[in-house]
Amino acid sequence: MRPLLYFAFCFFLSNSIVSQCDQPEEIVREGMTYFGCLNDSEEMHGYGTLTRTEGDIKQIQSGEFEYDVFLNGEITLLDHGDTTLYQKGEFNRHSQHLKTGISKHYGSLTFQCGTSEITPGNTIRIVTYKDYEVLDETSNFDNHYNAQDIISKGDSTYVRIDTRNSHQYISVKINQVEGEWMFDTGGGDLSIGYNLWSRIIDQVDVEYEDLNIETCGMGVGGNPNFYDTFQLNNLKLGDFTINNVVVSVAHDPGNNDNLMGLGFCKKFSDVQWSLINEKILFIK
Repeated sequence: MRPLLYFAFCFFLSNSIVSQCDQPEEIVREGMTYFGCLNDSEEMHGYGTLTRTEGDIKQIQSGEFEYDVFLNGEITLLDHGDTTLYQKGEFNRHSQHLKTGISKHYGSLTFQCGTSEITPGNTIRIVTYKDYEVLDETSNFDNHYNAQDIISKGDSTYVRIDTRNSHQYISVKINQVEGEWMFDTGGGDLSIGYNLWSRIIDQVDVEYEDLNIETCGMGVGGNPNFYDTFQLNNLKLGDFTINNVVVSVAHDPGNNDNLMGLGFCKKFSDVQWSLINEKILFIK
């Protein structure tokens, strides 16, 4: 039993030597600063923090280094002082890509939408990796499943589909104000046109949170349509009352399309429909 204990002690000691040191040192070079453990060759080896700066862009690596290579810990990328990327976990020795852990992407970059520029704002997207495979992906501007958001007596509800001019429409109530949405399997989340939203807020006090995220999509003729992103409660669909629903609300009076896409269906554990039946099944 003693040899086994001795081996375990030596293994622990060797890993401790790599991960920490009694006297961390500082290295300052052009565009970079390192504070942490060094080996005899003055390579980053053990625990430390490496900060690289190029103009207004700053990258901070904090965690375990081995022979000047970052292997495990946290990476933060900042642009003009604002965090645009945060990663935590185990990184590939050669490519420095995240192998296993989480990656948070913060929206702060401006992109082109038609002839206009738009900055999404307070967007956060979280991606979870294991062995380079994406296990899960969520954001604060997408709908995602949470059974507690669905208030119902049963585990499922059928909703009638009205087919007109080769399009399918579904009735939904928001705070008891009824509207009609075109079911668009190629679309994103739930979008509310200008006229319907105006009618809703004129008739009732709507319980919602402004996520301070502006998005846009290309409309007819290639013109951009701009949307505010809200999170609504008290959305009535069949026998379900649904809370924390992310919706895109149109800015402009000319944008009156109400679309229900597959992104909205992520609020449920499953959704079943066919081209023949005039109803759709939502499952809690």
